[in-house]
Amino acid sequence: MEKAKKSKKWWWIGGILFVLFVIGVFAPSEETTTKSKEVQSTEIPASQQAFINAVTSIMADYEKASNELKKSAVRKTRRQKIRAALKEKRKVVNWVGTLKDMSTTSERNAYVSIQPEGSNFFIQTWNNEVSDFMDKTLIPESSTLYNAVADLDKGNKVIFSGSFVQSDDDFVGEQSMTEQGSMLDPEFSFRFSEIKDYNQ
Repeated sequence: MEKAKKSKKWWWIGGILFVLFVIGVFAPSEETTTKSKEVQSTEIPASQQAFINAVTSIMADYEKASNELKKSAVRKTRRQKIRAALKEKRKVVNWVGTLKDMSTTSERNAYVSIQPEGSNFFIQTWNNEVSDFMDKTLIPESSTLYNAVADLDKGNKVIFSGSFVQSDDDFVGEQSMTEQGSMLDPEFSFRFSEIKDYNQ
């Protein structure tokens, strides 16, 4: 009986050692984990991250501002931050985001809305010809870009390039009807030159 107990004891010890061995072999090393974190942190281009920081870092200040004069001053500060983040340029290349909306207008031009990776706002075309009369953000049906977008689906992770529409209020165009919407739930007007699947 005592011999059987000892045998069972060694069986359990052997099982535990085997489990520890498997964990040691298959668990990611510290080097692998570090590299994984580096990939995640460098996935978003520096210019994109700077733009996101400029837009989101000011939201709390706007909400705390006690009157309209102070709120307008916060918006002016955001304009300066956006301008600095984009280095006084409105053109961007290979930003990363998720295609949140896509459809066509009554004139059969395409409109799209993309949520930049790591943000809570949208970069998009206008969704109708009247609003787009001056900005020319809609994607013509006859264009190569239209065909490229047609091959995508909502929810796809994409890489996009193009340029923001110019604006005196925010340095880049913004589509909200109110200042509060512009500051807390912005939708930036953008002329896309390329939109492609992230995994291509």
